[in-house]
Amino acid sequence: MKEYLFFFDVNGTLIKDKPDNDLAYKNTLNELFTIKNPLQGIQTTARSDKKIFEEFLEKHKIKYTKSIYKIFLQHYEENLTKFSKQNIWESNINVKKFIKFLINKQANLALLTGNLKIGAKYKLESIELWRYFEIGGFGEDGETRRKIAETALKKTQDYFNLKFDNIFVIGDTEKDIDVAKYLNSKSIIFVKNSRKQEELEKFNPDFLINNFEKAMEILDNEI
Repeated sequence: MKEYLFFFDVNGTLIKDKPDNDLAYKNTLNELFTIKNPLQGIQTTARSDKKIFEEFLEKHKIKYTKSIYKIFLQHYEENLTKFSKQNIWESNINVKKFIKFLINKQANLALLTGNLKIGAKYKLESIELWRYFEIGGFGEDGETRRKIAETALKKTQDYFNLKFDNIFVIGDTEKDIDVAKYLNSKSIIFVKNSRKQEELEKFNPDFLINNFEKAMEILDNEI
C-alpha cells in the first residue's frame, strides 16, 4: 500500500484569504512597540512569522533577544485568544469536506506554514480544523519556506514512522509551488480569481484549483 502525505498551508488555503487573518500578530507588535502599521514595508506573504518579527525589529533598530521574543509570544497568545472569540477566521469553502475525503482515503495530513505554531493552533481551532493536524512545520522551524519544508518532512516521517511514496503540497502562492518542487512532490494550488490564476500559472504548478471539490475530482484518480 502506498503512503500519501498532504502538506497544507494555513492562510489562504485552509483559511480564507482576508486582511484580518494577521490582525492578532499586528496588534501584538503595535501594543508592545507602539508603532502604527507595524508591518508596513515588510513582505509577509508565505514567510516565516519569526523571520518577519526579526525583520520588524531590525527595521526599527530594536535588538533581538530571547527575552523580547518570549514577551512577544506571550502577548501574541493573548491577542490570539481575544480574536478567536470574534470569529475573524473562516475556513475556505469545502475544505473540511476535502480533509474528510483525504482521511477516508487513508492519507496522512500535516501542516507546512509560515505561521508560528501557536498562531496556526488558535486559527485552526477556531474553525475546528486543528484536530486533523497532529504534526507539521511552522514559522519557528526555519527562516525560509524551504527550510520549514525540510523540517516538516523530517518531523512528519518521524511522527508517523513512515517514508512517504507520494507527497502533495496544498497552498496558494508561488512559494508553495517552489516547495513542492524542492520536496520532489506535487502541488495543488488554490486560487480565488482569474488574475491570481494567470499569475501562478507562470510557476508551473501541477494542479490549479478554484474550489476543493475540484481537488477531490483530481485526487480520486491519483490516490
